[in-house]
Amino acid sequence: MSLDTLDPQTFEKIAGRSSKEFFLPTIRAIQALAKFDQVEKKMNIVALKEINGNQLAELVQFAWENNFTPRIIELMPIGEGVRLYKKHHINQSEVFAVLSHLVQPEIQPKNNLLRGPAYYLLSKTSPEKKIGFIEAVSENFCSGCNRIRVTAKGDIRPCLASPDGLSIKQLMRDGVTDNDIKTNIISTLGLKKDGHTFSVTLREQPRFSHHSLYGEHNDVEMVRTGG
Repeated sequence: MSLDTLDPQTFEKIAGRSSKEFFLPTIRAIQALAKFDQVEKKMNIVALKEINGNQLAELVQFAWENNFTPRIIELMPIGEGVRLYKKHHINQSEVFAVLSHLVQPEIQPKNNLLRGPAYYLLSKTSPEKKIGFIEAVSENFCSGCNRIRVTAKGDIRPCLASPDGLSIKQLMRDGVTDNDIKTNIISTLGLKKDGHTFSVTLREQPRFSHHSLYGEHNDVEMVRTGG
């Protein structure tokens, strides 16, 4: 689940949508899921200076109260984040300062590398509770990233921070074999780099094939990339 605020007015400011239509159903859904302990539930929170930066502790407590693991995500200069980044990006040291009274300072070891890029700090009062942190910009974790995205447009993107990708939809429309699709997917995964390139422009991106996906980061909407 994703929830960046517990305040309806702030929600409307962030989402540009009616809090009655979208905010309250999200709150109710999180509360309804609280009783299900069979699977780990995560609540993603994008930290935004001057918008929800002073609400992070409250959001963490809300997640814990409903048996969710909160994950604080650093704002990335992608899509709408390009416009927001300069004014609303929060340095992770500021995030730690806000949440230091809630968590132990020792980073927990990653026992399962398949769990993704987040690292975790345990609660000071309840060791079974924790906060995840995803620092996509300030802490480059690309070399260990195992993520791939299938977009709403039928494309595969091996890296959210790169415009490179592959149109599976186009391959299927071209009538290629399943084995050809598999080969192209494997080749696309090879486009993953050791570090993100948020500032790289379209002109600097090598072409992969005529099926490649192109565009600047500010043309990438998270809703289209599976975010």
